[in-house]
Amino acid sequence: MGFPSLHDQITQTSDEKTGRKRNFSECELETLLNEVKACKHFLFGTMSSGINSKHKRSEWESVCEAVNAVGLEQHTPTELKKKWSNIKVEVKRRTAAHRQSVAKTGGGKGEEELTLFEQRVAAIVGDTALTGVVGAHVGDSDYSQGKYILFICLTHNKCVHYTGLLCPV
Repeated sequence: MGFPSLHDQITQTSDEKTGRKRNFSECELETLLNEVKACKHFLFGTMSSGINSKHKRSEWESVCEAVNAVGLEQHTPTELKKKWSNIKVEVKRRTAAHRQSVAKTGGGKGEEELTLFEQRVAAIVGDTALTGVVGAHVGDSDYSQGKYILFICLTHNKCVHYTGLLCPV
Protein backbone atom coordinates (compact mmCIF):
# COMPACT_ATOMS: atom_id res chain seq x y z
CA MET A 1 0.00 0.00 0.00
CA GLY A 2 1.75 3.13 -1.25
CA PHE A 3 1.15 6.81 -1.01
CA PRO A 4 -1.36 8.43 -3.36
CA SER A 5 0.17 10.07 -6.40
CA LEU A 6 0.38 13.84 -6.69
CA HIS A 7 -2.35 13.76 -9.36
CA ASP A 8 -4.65 11.83 -7.01
CA GLN A 9 -3.97 14.32 -4.21
CA ILE A 10 -4.77 17.29 -6.46
CA THR A 11 -7.92 15.82 -7.97
CA GLN A 12 -9.26 14.53 -4.67
CA THR A 13 -12.19 16.78 -3.80
CA SER A 14 -12.31 18.61 -0.54
CA ASP A 15 -15.64 16.84 0.06
CA GLU A 16 -13.68 13.62 0.55
CA LYS A 17 -11.24 15.37 2.90
CA THR A 18 -13.40 17.57 5.14
CA GLY A 19 -17.02 17.03 4.22
CA ARG A 20 -17.45 20.35 2.47
CA LYS A 21 -16.90 21.54 -1.07
CA ARG A 22 -14.30 24.00 -2.25
CA ASN A 23 -15.25 27.61 -2.81
CA PHE A 24 -16.42 28.48 -6.30
CA SER A 25 -13.47 29.26 -8.54
CA GLU A 26 -13.27 32.51 -10.49
CA CYS A 27 -13.88 30.58 -13.69
CA GLU A 28 -17.00 28.94 -12.24
CA LEU A 29 -18.32 32.33 -11.09
CA GLU A 30 -17.70 33.87 -14.53
CA THR A 31 -19.49 30.97 -16.19
CA LEU A 32 -22.40 31.24 -13.75
CA LEU A 33 -22.67 34.98 -14.45
CA ASN A 34 -22.54 34.50 -18.24
CA GLU A 35 -25.08 31.67 -18.20
CA VAL A 36 -27.49 33.57 -15.92
CA LYS A 37 -27.18 36.61 -18.17
CA ALA A 38 -27.93 34.53 -21.26
CA CYS A 39 -30.94 32.75 -19.70
CA LYS A 40 -32.19 35.53 -17.41
CA HIS A 41 -35.63 35.70 -19.00
CA PHE A 42 -36.20 31.96 -18.55
CA LEU A 43 -34.63 31.62 -15.09
CA PHE A 44 -36.49 34.50 -13.48
CA GLY A 45 -39.49 34.96 -15.77
CA THR A 46 -42.98 34.83 -14.33
CA MET A 47 -45.53 32.14 -14.98
CA SER A 48 -47.67 34.75 -16.75
CA SER A 49 -44.96 35.14 -19.39
CA GLY A 50 -45.47 31.51 -20.40
CA ILE A 51 -42.50 30.03 -18.52
CA ASN A 52 -43.41 27.11 -16.30
CA SER A 53 -41.40 25.61 -13.46
CA LYS A 54 -40.37 22.61 -15.59
CA HIS A 55 -38.75 24.96 -18.12
CA LYS A 56 -37.00 26.89 -15.33
CA ARG A 57 -35.67 23.66 -13.84
CA SER A 58 -34.40 22.64 -17.27
CA GLU A 59 -32.62 26.00 -17.69
CA TRP A 60 -30.98 25.71 -14.26
CA GLU A 61 -29.79 22.22 -15.20
CA SER A 62 -28.18 23.60 -18.36
CA VAL A 63 -26.50 26.35 -16.31
CA CYS A 64 -25.31 23.64 -13.94
CA GLU A 65 -23.81 21.62 -16.79
CA ALA A 66 -21.93 24.68 -18.07
CA VAL A 67 -20.52 25.53 -14.61
CA ASN A 68 -19.58 21.91 -13.91
CA ALA A 69 -17.76 21.72 -17.26
CA VAL A 70 -15.25 24.38 -16.16
CA GLY A 71 -14.80 23.52 -12.48
CA LEU A 72 -13.31 20.79 -10.35
CA GLU A 73 -16.37 20.42 -8.12
CA GLN A 74 -19.70 19.09 -9.30
CA HIS A 75 -22.50 21.42 -8.26
CA THR A 76 -26.24 20.88 -8.25
CA PRO A 77 -28.79 23.34 -9.67
CA THR A 78 -29.92 24.03 -6.08
CA GLU A 79 -26.37 24.98 -5.08
CA LEU A 80 -26.10 27.31 -8.06
CA LYS A 81 -29.43 28.99 -7.26
CA LYS A 82 -28.22 29.53 -3.69
CA LYS A 83 -24.88 30.90 -4.90
CA TRP A 84 -26.63 33.31 -7.31
CA SER A 85 -28.93 34.43 -4.50
CA ASN A 86 -25.94 35.05 -2.20
CA ILE A 87 -24.13 37.00 -4.92
CA LYS A 88 -27.20 39.21 -5.47
CA VAL A 89 -27.57 39.87 -1.73
CA GLU A 90 -23.90 40.85 -1.44
CA VAL A 91 -24.08 43.17 -4.46
CA LYS A 92 -27.23 44.82 -3.07
CA ARG A 93 -25.51 45.30 0.30
CA ARG A 94 -22.38 46.79 -1.28
CA THR A 95 -24.43 49.03 -3.59
CA ALA A 96 -26.44 50.38 -0.65
CA ALA A 97 -23.30 50.93 1.45
CA HIS A 98 -21.57 52.74 -1.42
CA ARG A 99 -24.59 54.93 -2.13
CA GLN A 100 -24.89 55.79 1.56
CA SER A 101 -21.20 56.66 1.88
CA VAL A 102 -21.35 58.91 -1.21
CA ALA A 103 -24.36 60.78 0.18
CA LYS A 104 -22.71 61.40 3.57
CA THR A 105 -21.56 64.85 4.48
CA GLY A 106 -18.11 65.47 5.82
CA GLY A 107 -14.73 64.15 4.94
CA GLY A 108 -13.27 60.72 4.95
CA LYS A 109 -13.08 57.96 2.46
CA GLY A 110 -16.32 56.39 1.30
CA GLU A 111 -17.02 52.77 0.50
CA GLU A 112 -15.03 51.29 -2.36
CA GLU A 113 -16.56 51.20 -5.82
CA LEU A 114 -18.12 47.94 -6.97
CA THR A 115 -15.78 45.53 -8.69
CA LEU A 116 -16.26 44.80 -12.39
CA PHE A 117 -17.87 41.46 -11.51
CA GLU A 118 -20.27 43.18 -9.07
CA GLN A 119 -21.11 45.81 -11.68
CA ARG A 120 -21.98 43.07 -14.15
CA VAL A 121 -24.20 41.37 -11.56
CA ALA A 122 -25.89 44.72 -10.85
CA ALA A 123 -26.55 45.17 -14.57
CA ILE A 124 -28.25 41.77 -14.72
CA VAL A 125 -30.27 42.29 -11.55
CA GLY A 126 -31.37 45.81 -12.51
CA ASP A 127 -31.68 49.14 -10.70
CA THR A 128 -35.11 48.54 -9.22
CA ALA A 129 -33.99 45.35 -7.50
CA LEU A 130 -30.90 47.09 -6.11
CA THR A 131 -32.40 50.38 -4.98
CA GLY A 132 -36.11 49.74 -4.67
CA VAL A 133 -38.88 51.86 -6.11
CA VAL A 134 -38.55 55.52 -5.21
CA GLY A 135 -41.82 57.29 -4.48
CA ALA A 136 -42.80 60.50 -6.27
CA HIS A 137 -42.48 62.47 -3.03
CA VAL A 138 -38.83 61.48 -2.46
CA GLY A 139 -35.91 63.63 -3.51
CA ASP A 140 -36.12 66.22 -6.27
CA SER A 141 -38.56 64.22 -8.35
CA ASP A 142 -41.39 66.63 -7.45
CA TYR A 143 -39.55 69.57 -8.98
CA SER A 144 -38.50 67.76 -12.12
CA GLN A 145 -42.14 66.89 -12.77
CA GLY A 146 -43.18 70.54 -12.46
CA LYS A 147 -45.12 70.12 -9.21
CA TYR A 148 -45.44 73.00 -6.82
CA ILE A 149 -47.14 74.08 -3.62
CA LEU A 150 -49.63 76.92 -3.42
CA PHE A 151 -48.13 79.26 -0.88
CA ILE A 152 -49.56 82.34 0.80
CA CYS A 153 -46.84 84.87 1.43
CA LEU A 154 -47.91 86.86 4.47
CA THR A 155 -45.13 89.39 3.96
CA HIS A 156 -46.33 90.35 0.47
CA ASN A 157 -49.97 89.30 1.05
CA LYS A 158 -50.09 87.22 -2.16
CA CYS A 159 -50.80 83.67 -3.29
CA VAL A 160 -47.81 82.34 -5.17
CA HIS A 161 -46.59 79.05 -6.62
CA TYR A 162 -43.84 77.96 -4.27
CA THR A 163 -41.12 75.52 -5.34
CA GLY A 164 -38.13 76.54 -3.21
CA LEU A 165 -37.13 77.44 0.30
CA LEU A 166 -37.33 81.21 0.03
CA CYS A 167 -40.30 83.40 -0.74
CA PRO A 168 -40.52 83.63 -4.54
CA VAL A 169 -41.87 87.21 -4.55
